[in-house]
Amino acid sequence: MFGFQPVERKEYKKNFLRKVFFQIEYNSCKNLKDNSEKIETLFKDTFPRFNLGKGKGFQISIDKEKTNFQHIEEGDNIILKSIDGQKDINITESSLNFSVEGSVYTKYDSILDDLQTILKFLKICDIKKVNKFSIRKINIVEFKNNDNPNGILDFLLNKALINNNDAFPNMNNINHNIHSVNFVNENYFLNLKYGMNILPQLNNERGQLIIDIEVINKSEILLETILTESNKINDEIFNVFNWVINDNTKNLLNNG
Repeated sequence: MFGFQPVERKEYKKNFLRKVFFQIEYNSCKNLKDNSEKIETLFKDTFPRFNLGKGKGFQISIDKEKTNFQHIEEGDNIILKSIDGQKDINITESSLNFSVEGSVYTKYDSILDDLQTILKFLKICDIKKVNKFSIRKINIVEFKNNDNPNGILDFLLNKALINNNDAFPNMNNINHNIHSVNFVNENYFLNLKYGMNILPQLNNERGQLIIDIEVINKSEILLETILTESNKINDEIFNVFNWVINDNTKNLLNNG
């Protein structure tokens, strides 16, 4: 898809996932309220915490003297949560966002039943195709800050990403070193962020290595091919992740 070396998908003994997001956009599902009982029943086994309400937004108007912000109600909105709050689904009339905490995302196959249930929801809304599908995975490795926090990049990332890591004077004084790269291949988009950040709210004693990967398909996808597309995007994210990290990181993941 983006030229990264394909890697056979496998399970590491541990992961650094902090959060996983799935996003679907479609033309319209304006009968959310009418179908709320069906939707609640559909998700009740795995997402029993159900709330039907109105989406909130802002309306901005500007006159000669000031800018006015006014709260407005948007369309119907459904929020579903698992009993432990580690998984949630936010549904609007034009989108569905499904997020999973890294602590319960053991592997991709573990959320396939949830994706199947989401497809059943789309059928309730008579949606036959979607306009956008994306997966985003945020990986975070926390480390104890030392005299050279930027050194974590050398230790865990592909050398090709950090070949100018000694380009600045006083490298040990850097406390935020995040890079952002965006790829486009026809209707596919890849957003990759990676780097190091020191947490000032923890008195600079702890740092984070961040690997944030999102792959988006902005073309029309038929409902019956969404799972195939999801598998394809997830495979590509795995390819990117395995290219970004080095053998030290892979050993950490394999050794548990």
